[in-house]
Amino acid sequence: MEISFCYGKSPLFSSKHYSALRPNYYKQENVVEKPDCRRYSKFYVVLPYTENALPKPWPLITENLASYKHFSLANLKQFFNMIGVAAVALPLINCLDIALAELEPKEADKFKTLTLQRMRDEVLELGTIIKEPFPLLCSTMAANCTSISLSRRQIFALMSCSFLGLIPTQEPNFPKFQLCCLLSEEDSKLAKVKKEKVKFLIAYFNNYIDASDSVHSEIVNYQVNSERVAPDWLNRREAICMPTFDDCKIEDNLYGAKISFANSMYGGGVLGAGSFQEELLILEYPESLVGLLLFERLASNSAALIYGAKRHSEYSGYGGTMKYEPLKDMEINDAVETKILIAIDASDYSSNGNQSQQYLKVDVNKELVKCYAGFRTDNCEAITISTGQWGCGVFKGDWHLKCCLQLMVASVCRRKLRFHMLQEQTYNDTMELCRLFEDNHISVGKLYKIILEYGLGQKNTSLFGYIRHKVEKSDAH
Repeated sequence: MEISFCYGKSPLFSSKHYSALRPNYYKQENVVEKPDCRRYSKFYVVLPYTENALPKPWPLITENLASYKHFSLANLKQFFNMIGVAAVALPLINCLDIALAELEPKEADKFKTLTLQRMRDEVLELGTIIKEPFPLLCSTMAANCTSISLSRRQIFALMSCSFLGLIPTQEPNFPKFQLCCLLSEEDSKLAKVKKEKVKFLIAYFNNYIDASDSVHSEIVNYQVNSERVAPDWLNRREAICMPTFDDCKIEDNLYGAKISFANSMYGGGVLGAGSFQEELLILEYPESLVGLLLFERLASNSAALIYGAKRHSEYSGYGGTMKYEPLKDMEINDAVETKILIAIDASDYSSNGNQSQQYLKVDVNKELVKCYAGFRTDNCEAITISTGQWGCGVFKGDWHLKCCLQLMVASVCRRKLRFHMLQEQTYNDTMELCRLFEDNHISVGKLYKIILEYGLGQKNTSLFGYIRHKVEKSDAH
C-alpha cells in the first residue's frame, strides 16, 4: 500500500502548476505509526534531537547555542570547535570566509549580522518546528511512504541544522545531508568550487529571512515515483509526439517541469567537486537539497520529484568554471515559474567497449521505465517537460537513442516535450528524425521495434541512419 505523509500546517491543493498532495484516509490498521522522537527508527529521518544521534547530547548543544547573545561568524567558528564537526576540517572555515569576501558587501553583512542569528534561533526551535521525525522515502519501507510535505519554515530549520553540522548520518543507502562540508577545503582547486557553492546557500538563507510568514508556511512536496508495471511498448499505438526546442538552459524555461540528469544517489557531487547539470539545478533550487535527507538511492524503476521548490540563484560557466550569479528578477520568476523538478538517472555506458550495450532490449526497457517514472506525474497533463541530452555526457549515451526514448515516453504519457541547448548538428538530426516520424505516422510500438532490431544487428551504421533506412523502406512498400 502506498501512502502520502503530509507534514505541515496544510496539504497542497490542486493547481495547474504541480500535482496535488492530499491526505489519504485509511482504516486505523493501515496508518503509519509515528515513532517517539527519542527513539531511533531506520524507516524515519534521524533528527538532531533523536537520542544518541549526535556525538554530544542535544541539550548540551542547544545550551551552547543559546549562550551566544548574538550569533556571529566568530561564534560559528567557536561552535564548530565545541561540537567537533569532522566535516569542517579547517577552523577558519575558509570557503565561507572567501565567499563572504567576494559577495556584495550588503549581502555579506546581512548574512553575518541577521541571517546567522535567525538560523541559530530556528535551530533552537527545531523541536517546535518539527515535532517528530517523518518517514524516509525508501523502497524498502514496509508501509512504502512515497510522499513527504514540509513547510518552507521546516525546510529552513533543516537547512540551518545542516549548515551548522547538526544533521546526523542517515541509513547507508542515503546521501549525506551535511552542508557544512562546503565551508572548508584544503585543496585550492576544490576550494574554488566550494566557495561558489556557499554563495548559493547564502543567497537562499538571506532571501528566506526577507520573506513573509505566508511564504514560510508554503509547502514543498518531495516524492518518489516507482513504476512496478511498465507499458507494453511494442503494442502502443500512440503517434510519436513533436517536441519544441529552446536555446536556453533547462532551468531558464519558466513554464516547464525540469529534468535533472541525476545520479542514482540523489545530489551526485553537490556537496563536493560536482558542478554539472544535476548539482547546478539543485544549487539554484536549494530547498531541493533536503532531498539528500529523504531520497534513498534511486531504484531502476524510480524517479525523484520535488514540487514547489523556489529558485534563488543563477550560474555562469560549467564544471570547474562555474560561478554563482544572483537571480535577476525573483518576483517574475516566482510569479510564473512551474516549480517541478524531476530527477532521473541514466545508465552509464562510459566503460570501454560498453556503448553497444545500450541498444539491447533489457537496457532499452530500463531507460524507458526510468523515463516513464519521471514523466508520468499526476495532474500535470498540460505541463511541458523541459529536458535535453540526458545521459549523453560522461555516461556516453547515444543522443539519437535517448531522444527516441524520451519522445516515446512523452507520447505515451501525453506530455509536451521541449529539448534545450542542442548543438547545431544535434538539432538538425533531431528535427529530421521528428519530421520522419510525423510524415510517416510512426507509432511508439513501431519505433520500439526498429530500435530492438538495431540492437540485435551489426552496428555498421548509426541508429539514426538505421531508423531513416527502415522508415523510408517501409514507406516505399
